[in-house]
Amino acid sequence: MNNKNIFYVLLFLGMIAWGGSWVNVKVLGNYISAYEMILMRFGITALTMVPIIIWLKHSFKIDLKSLGLVTLVSITLIFYNKYYYLGTKFGTASLGGAMVTTLIPILTFVFLALLGSKKSE
Repeated sequence: MNNKNIFYVLLFLGMIAWGGSWVNVKVLGNYISAYEMILMRFGITALTMVPIIIWLKHSFKIDLKSLGLVTLVSITLIFYNKYYYLGTKFGTASLGGAMVTTLIPILTFVFLALLGSKKSE
């Protein structure tokens, strides 16, 4: 199997996992709170990233400018996850998945257009 086929298989598995996460949150909403869900989600992510960072031999150091950016993104992700959880708890998982799939590319385009960012070639 060449690299292109491996990429497509991993992409397919990633999309299945992402789509399943909406249903999982809908079910878990009956058992744990939004804050417990967010803590578990970020905790598992942090624990799984540490071995990858060590294996890739990257540094854990962070400069002050990056720390500010990480703080801003973290706050945004906390709000996103809170309302993702509450939206699936009180709404439908399928509607939430469809809305996010549609709105993220549109909002990304709008933000980049407002910021005047260009992808350098």
